[in-house]
Amino acid sequence: MNKEKIKILFITVRADFGGGPEHLYKLAKYLSNEFENYFACPDDFPYYEKYSRLAGRSRITKIPHRKISLFALLKLIYVVKKNKIRIIHSHGKGAGVYGRLISVLSGRSCIHTFHGLHIGSYGFLKRNLYLIFERALSIVTSKIIAVSQSEKELMLKNKISVSNRIELIENGVEVTEKRINTHLSQNEKFNIITITRFDYAKNSGLLFGIALSLRSKLKTKEFVINVLGEGEGKKELKSKIENSPVRDNFVFWGAVTNPQYYLLKSHCYLSTSRWEGLPLAVLEAMAVGLPVIASNVAGNKDVVKESVNGLLYDINKPEDAADCLIKIINNSFLFSAFSKNAVDQIMKNYTLDSMVKKTENLYYSVINKRT
Repeated sequence: MNKEKIKILFITVRADFGGGPEHLYKLAKYLSNEFENYFACPDDFPYYEKYSRLAGRSRITKIPHRKISLFALLKLIYVVKKNKIRIIHSHGKGAGVYGRLISVLSGRSCIHTFHGLHIGSYGFLKRNLYLIFERALSIVTSKIIAVSQSEKELMLKNKISVSNRIELIENGVEVTEKRINTHLSQNEKFNIITITRFDYAKNSGLLFGIALSLRSKLKTKEFVINVLGEGEGKKELKSKIENSPVRDNFVFWGAVTNPQYYLLKSHCYLSTSRWEGLPLAVLEAMAVGLPVIASNVAGNKDVVKESVNGLLYDINKPEDAADCLIKIINNSFLFSAFSKNAVDQIMKNYTLDSMVKKTENLYYSVINKRT
């Protein structure tokens, strides 16, 4: 007799390029065959098609991109009841609204992953109203997943929920045998790479100040900053760069479906974020041996160990980021050590297999608690 599969509805209001949609894709792809996946997401490129290939179009429900719709909510309640969904797993702020409301109205368990507590850009009133709203939603949430220790501490500090309802399951990435070349020739340009959304959280505008400082300080080595991604702030940054001394030090590749190809051609990963949950791009960079120069903020500081696999800098001081880059450009021993330690850190703490297994165990514990 075949054992009935545990049906899970994953909800995300973004299916375009980004760490959140990628995290969800890998989680669903590598869950054991005891689970059956359903998705609710926008018809965005590229993850709508990726989710469709995993589950089949009959198990995909289209919802608006980054909007809350009463019609979509009612449609999802119908999907949950019709298909006997056991667990709702929402990813990100907007999805969390859907997930918790569906849980209340359908009687199903809901797990929510924040992927970063994005309140840094909020004013006093908006911030407090949002926190009150999240605290209310947490009451009807079976478990909240924090993807880093810093994120969990931030949730507790802002009283989002109580400690025993927050589960720490750190992001994980696939690890292959592909690695960067750590032997730099004297005349080779130093390739710096960053993956961004050009929004407030990612703070991409800081790249300009870092490049200016690096160009003024670096006398004996050429460098290029490869920028992957799209977003509203891209045009403004490119405009500043075009009429500046660093116009030849940037290459904008746009959003790409194969970031590892570009990571493997680089020498260092640079993060300018104001905050993170646990940055998937940084983990992917480390998995191929890239040292990381990162802003000393939540998420980044969880994975970048100072003077072990990279360096942290003050987000308000682009010249400090430039100094960090110069340290590894001018010190081949340090560069190689950081590269090796980056891979070791991923293998020890941030594998995809570990993340998936911990999430599966959480699903089982939530189900067993209700039975």
